[in-house]
Parts: sequence; C-alpha cells; structure tokens
Amino acid sequence: MPQETLTFPPLYCIVGAYRLAHDPALWKPMWEKCSHAAKQALVVAGVWGVLTWPFQRLFVYYFMSASASVTGFNAVYGRVVETADVTDDSLPFRIPIPSLQSKSLPTLP
Repeated sequence: MPQETLTFPPLYCIVGAYRLAHDPALWKPMWEKCSHAAKQALVVAGVWGVLTWPFQRLFVYYFMSASASVTGFNAVYGRVVETADVTDDSLPFRIPIPSLQSKSLPTLP
C-alpha cells in the first residue's frame, strides 16, 4: 500500500463516493464495463427468487416459526408485543403482529 495515501482523512471516502456518483467521466466508463454483468445478476436473482419461493416459505413455516423460543428471545418478543399493544395513540388501522410461538401463518384482517 502506498504510504502517501495514509495521510488522507477518512472524510475523503465520502468525497470519492460523491464524485463517483456525480461525475460522468468516472461513472459512465465503469457502468459500460459492468452493466452486462449487473443485468445478468439481476435476471439470475429474479429467477432464483421465483423458483425458491415455495421452499423459503416452507423453511420459515417449519423452522423459523418457533425461533423465538429456540433462541431465547421469547421473553423479549412477548415484551415487545405487550408494549406494542399498549399505546396511547390509536391508529385508523390494525397492525398484525405475527406470532412466533405458534406454527400457524398470520392472517391479515
């Protein structure tokens, strides 16, 4: 690593990010170089998400529905639910809070 760059302040990273986002002489050549790979990654991620959605739902349903009691956060979750239920402000709609203690999927009103 070059020693002369060690004298730059940490704020210089923010300046560099700003220039990268706003200077067409910097971001246009970089985008031309990696745009094809970015588009391919977006397509692959979309296909992966669509194909694995049923398996992800099953995983969450069977393994993560009781994760609060398994990880020891059951008391924390209960306290959050209690404080969320006892608020002074009334909302014109109901916020459904999913139960992490049962294996049923939450239903929307």
